[in-house]
Amino acid sequence: MSQKGIVIVTRPLHQADDLAHTLAVAGFDVVRVPALAIFPALDTAPLRGALEHLERYALAVFVSPNAIDGALAELERAWPESVAIAVMGPGSLKKLAARGITSPPYRLFVPSLGEHARFDSEALFAALDIGLLRQRRCLVVRGNGGRAWLIDTLVENGVKVDVVESYRRAPGEIEDSEKERLRSLMATAQTASIVVTSSEALAALKTQFAEVDATRGVAWLMRQKIIASHARVAENATAAGFASVVLAGAGDDSVVRAIEWPG
Repeated sequence: MSQKGIVIVTRPLHQADDLAHTLAVAGFDVVRVPALAIFPALDTAPLRGALEHLERYALAVFVSPNAIDGALAELERAWPESVAIAVMGPGSLKKLAARGITSPPYRLFVPSLGEHARFDSEALFAALDIGLLRQRRCLVVRGNGGRAWLIDTLVENGVKVDVVESYRRAPGEIEDSEKERLRSLMATAQTASIVVTSSEALAALKTQFAEVDATRGVAWLMRQKIIASHARVAENATAAGFASVVLAGAGDDSVVRAIEWPG
């Protein structure tokens, strides 16, 4: 076991490799606990219909990297330069860049990437030129469920909003070997840092840990240090009663620094 400590990574399995590798190289012992799993939307017809008529929109908002993956997998042509794109943070910008969508020639909106940046709906709304969007049409691409704040606020400001789903979230499955590792940690009262990248994942963890160990699971979970990737996740973790919550900056290296922080 690593002398630097144990880190539980809760990202979906297919998205956890880079962070798990970074943590392992930094000397941590990694346990994979996918709080959520990502699947294609159950009904992709509304998404495909919107993509076929992209030019009607002044702006497309992707609420997450998963939203980008799901939508662009269905897009059978180049993204039109006339349609601006808004995303929540650097992870989504990286996804777009991998598909050749960069500024210029595309117009991209993203919250400020400064030291104390927030990557949430409120920060994204503040980055938009709302005056140019009034009475125009906006496409919001998201998963099933999630917050409606951005959609509601756009509508309140006179924007015509279409919402489509490009993916869906479902409870993740923990491999048996990882369940045994968790039970061992609980039985020996060891501590861990838990990297959480969404409020939905945060909520799912209690159910998962109760299933791993009905007696000790949730109580052990609540005593661990939560490494939150976004300010809203940190706020929700604190409100939920977690004993220790640390807000990490953008990127996997910032996650490592947050774990090493002594607080």
